[in-house]
Amino acid sequence: MPRSRSSTRLHGLALAVAGCLAVSAASAATIQYEAEDARLRGVAVVAHGRAGGGARVRYFDAAGDSIEFSIRQPGRFVRLWYSLDGRRERCCTLRSDAAPAVTIWFRPTGGWDRYSSVILPLKVKARLSVVLTEDDVRANAGKSSASIDRVEIGDAPPPELADMGVVRDRVLADIMATDTSGVAGFMRSLRPNGTWPDLTYKRFPGIAHLQRLLAMAVALRTPGQALYGNPELKQAVLRGFDWWLSHDPRHWNWWVNDVPVPPLIGGIGLLLPSSLTPEQWMRADVPMFRGWPPPRGGTGVGANLFYRLNGAVRLALIKQDAGMLASIFARAAAEIRITTGEGLQEDFSFLQHGAQFYAGSYGLEFTRYGAMIARLGHDTVFALPPKKRDLLSSFILECQQWIACGDMFDPGAMGRAISRSGFSTAARGLIAPCRTLAGLGWPRAAEFEALADRLEKGPAAAPELSGNRMFWRADFMVHRRPDYYFSIKMVSQRTIGSESGNGEGLKNYHLPDGTTMIMRRGDEYKNIQPLWNWRRLPGITCEQREGAYPSINWGSHMRGKTLFAGGVSTGKIGVAGFEYDKGPVKARKAWFCFDRTMVCLGAGIQGRGDHPVWTTVNQCLRQGSILVGKAGKEGTPFAGGERVLDQPGWILH
Repeated sequence: MPRSRSSTRLHGLALAVAGCLAVSAASAATIQYEAEDARLRGVAVVAHGRAGGGARVRYFDAAGDSIEFSIRQPGRFVRLWYSLDGRRERCCTLRSDAAPAVTIWFRPTGGWDRYSSVILPLKVKARLSVVLTEDDVRANAGKSSASIDRVEIGDAPPPELADMGVVRDRVLADIMATDTSGVAGFMRSLRPNGTWPDLTYKRFPGIAHLQRLLAMAVALRTPGQALYGNPELKQAVLRGFDWWLSHDPRHWNWWVNDVPVPPLIGGIGLLLPSSLTPEQWMRADVPMFRGWPPPRGGTGVGANLFYRLNGAVRLALIKQDAGMLASIFARAAAEIRITTGEGLQEDFSFLQHGAQFYAGSYGLEFTRYGAMIARLGHDTVFALPPKKRDLLSSFILECQQWIACGDMFDPGAMGRAISRSGFSTAARGLIAPCRTLAGLGWPRAAEFEALADRLEKGPAAAPELSGNRMFWRADFMVHRRPDYYFSIKMVSQRTIGSESGNGEGLKNYHLPDGTTMIMRRGDEYKNIQPLWNWRRLPGITCEQREGAYPSINWGSHMRGKTLFAGGVSTGKIGVAGFEYDKGPVKARKAWFCFDRTMVCLGAGIQGRGDHPVWTTVNQCLRQGSILVGKAGKEGTPFAGGERVLDQPGWILH
């Protein structure tokens, strides 16, 4: 995007409205003028059902094309409604009879049928013109500019402008909470070329480079800090920042480029707004715009969209673009919806990477960023609508808390994240979002507080759950009482059982094969991944062979072969079952979940291979003695190892 033009430039203080949202009517303080009713030159009127008056003006592509509005009542603010397809900004010039001409930039709206608006503090008396100049044509590389729908003239500033300041203050408060304990050492060790000797700069230096710069910028801006306002520290930050912007290092994984990098750059930019040169700002645009709108490499739905929100909000604040900011909040709100694709489902389960149950991994990120957006927009025009608030609440309280026991999310809801070191305590990630949403006074605040207390302080802090939930969209059942947790993970032709990817989840092949997790405290499977025999996962019926597991990269070959999988639930008790068919093994499996008893049945078990087929009841960490007893008699400790038991009446593990 050209930056050399000398004319007055406004990127647009705008309220952007996504196509799925209703466009509000002009308030009593504004007068609305349709573009098709204006004086037109070189442009065409086209009918469009979503346009304000049923039509709009298009084909702004030649120098001299213009729309001239005759204004009946003077005003000090102009709101110009438009649509723009593609991924690049387009510009034109706005001329008023009461103020200097300004160049305005239209950001893509996501399609010609989606409308946004640009709000400009511009005085108008009797005439207002939208003109495409020769400079505009060059800046647009000969491409058509936006399609103009209408203009609104008013005398009072819209609330979006003031509320953008509220969001800015909240974002800055988050940034200023950055740990600055190592800043003095970072400043001393930074080399003259803006790099650190302990970081590797061959390809991608890691986000540690930007993290250090952000901490340094925070220390520079924090009154009371030893290095507050220190000129040497400021120059060090600018030197290190200039290295990154000049080299624009790219990681092989899109996630690194789009998720952690943009908010770090945005945080530094927000703290040093007057210290960067125009060239540095232009270079900063490149990595920041990679994250919004979603570029190649990510699906842009569910958590893969929400990941980008933090960087996008900071970008909009840097641009002082209330329109972009509103479009980000609107896009986030639009993603909190019931869908049959990736995201939140009708049963409040959460699917990602296809029809894959991911409520404890990607779902946690969806919750974290959803709470962030809710907090930043609270009590402003950017606030989440009540319907979206209720859907996010239902996901957390009707799904996520049901699949959490102790500190752990059910392994069957974690996908490839089951391989990570934080797998066993991942459920604690709900504590902060729950506290946030409770603090906003949401209708189910007491339930959020109870969930946070239970996760943070233990089961004695809040009542445990009791009931049964069948997540039929995910082929997953949870059965709970205050003193135990039991779950069943199945797979069918409708769902993807699990996946591997980025070197994670390499042994997940049998994870959806009727796995039954049995927990009383939540630590029964803590850090168990290196010890598990992944062909003896709890509850599965599996051929006991050696060797590598089949490749399931990004869920390939992990849909079930049969249609029959599901369950019924009264909310207190439930029944689940499925036809299992994988490799050389076939079986019919069923589970009956009552108050104090779970009956697990297998029938028609066939092993068509050369290895024995086992059904594993449980495989968890040992605690205390394992007792084996005859019916009606006391048990004796099991000595260990493998042995065939002679008709035991019961086994206590």
